[in-house]
Amino acid sequence: MLNIMEMLYDGKIDPAEAVTVCNEDSYKDIIKKQTETVGYLKQKLSEEDSRRLDDYTELEFQRSSMYAYANFRYAFKLAVMLMCEVFMDNEVLTD
Repeated sequence: MLNIMEMLYDGKIDPAEAVTVCNEDSYKDIIKKQTETVGYLKQKLSEEDSRRLDDYTELEFQRSSMYAYANFRYAFKLAVMLMCEVFMDNEVLTD
């Protein structure tokens, strides 16, 4: 059995793609509302404005991906620092 470090190195774990679906009902509701709203707007907008909406949607996706990456990076660093602190602590845990 491979350890986590080997699995990361070998590409068997891809943190960026580990969470592919959020199963919360509120998330599903938001996606549905977004889809309906974009569909409505595309019916009302001119062809040029519709392309601009597509461009905006792509930019929003890129922005949210960058934000998610920054949060992942921060959380990973925080977890590593916490592990270092735990291993460097020489106190014996007592009840």
